Amino acid sequence: MEKICESYEGAWICYSEVPQDVKEMWFNKFNDKYRWNQENERAIRRISKMKARKELFDRLYKQRVEKKFQRPNWIGVGYWDIMVHRWKTDPKFIASSQKNKQNRASDCDGMGFPLYAGGSKSQLCHSDDIEKNTGAKPSRADVFMITHSKVVNGQREWVDKRSEFVHENFVDIISSQDSTELSVVDPQTELETWIDVVGPPNKKGRCYGLAVEAKFVKGGSSRGLSQSQQPPVEVINEIFSLKSQCHTYAEEIGKLKEASDMLEKAYEEKINTIRGDMDSMMQQWQMMLARGNMFHQQPVAPFNPSLTGQFQTSVAGSQSSYYMSSPMFGYMGNMAPLPHQSTHTPAQVQSSPHAQSSPHEPQDVTRPLSQEPNDQDSIRMFTLFRNNFTLVFDVKVVWEQFYFSFMIILN
Repeated sequence: MEKICESYEGAWICYSEVPQDVKEMWFNKFNDKYRWNQENERAIRRISKMKARKELFDRLYKQRVEKKFQRPNWIGVGYWDIMVHRWKTDPKFIASSQKNKQNRASDCDGMGFPLYAGGSKSQLCHSDDIEKNTGAKPSRADVFMITHSKVVNGQREWVDKRSEFVHENFVDIISSQDSTELSVVDPQTELETWIDVVGPPNKKGRCYGLAVEAKFVKGGSSRGLSQSQQPPVEVINEIFSLKSQCHTYAEEIGKLKEASDMLEKAYEEKINTIRGDMDSMMQQWQMMLARGNMFHQQPVAPFNPSLTGQFQTSVAGSQSSYYMSSPMFGYMGNMAPLPHQSTHTPAQVQSSPHAQSSPHEPQDVTRPLSQEPNDQDSIRMFTLFRNNFTLVFDVKVVWEQFYFSFMIILN
């Protein structure tokens, strides 16, 4: 570019207006500084032309827009005044400028003109900067993400849907190949895969996301899609809509699974509580039956407690038995016989105010010595045990029906 600035003697507002002999002079100056093989002459001329066009455009744009038409020192005053007048009055230039402005500011929700977030640097310059900073050559996907996304609130967001669509498809194809690391993929394979996703260059030799490299792609990959064969805008938008719906459904399924886990945990806790109650009742039942067997071996006269906590014997004897009061099961059968010397007679027991019938006590308060122990409490205990077992079974059946129905809905 220094050689161009040294010999810029004309009011040329773009590279295409530069006379051909001046272009040849610029290339010859470049040829004096560098050497190359003769078979590469054509490619080098093409690269030199593209580089000069880009550098001249960037420098003039900077002076015209950023510096508000401030004249650079490498353009004469007379030439600069003519160039400024043309920029402000030339209808062709104004129309082209407005079109480029719309392209740069377009929102590609409809997959229209692509946006570029790399600033004035090309993708190749960004790739070189990353390689200098990290010491490793970045992958095509990494460079494309940096130049087509912006950091918003600490997270990267794509500048348009087309960029996101191309990047996702390119990464998926590369990952499905033999190598899972994008940084070690063969450059030729990477280039062919990219063309498979975006299609071959158009008539002007441009290929989305390739920049200068598109000029050296002849017809694209054998598997590449032509511009007319690429998915239409409606199909791509439908793909994004379906992806969004899948994400929403996945969140709802996750919430339903959490609710299912909570219900299952509550069910297990309830079952464990009922099992504990059943074990406790079973132990009390076994203790009661054990005490009842002792009465079969050594029957004694019954001894019943009163509501005031005083005990009255019903039959005189050297030993007596008693009933243990329980808030859940009433009187829990005959307990172990207690040694007790009583001087009360049956008549005294019946006349005692503590021996009168009470709704909280068994009606039969006295029994003869030969009578078997009362099994009414044992029957009550067995009935309660059976009812609780039935309750556990019913809860289990209801839970299994709900659980299987819930899993069918999830699947």
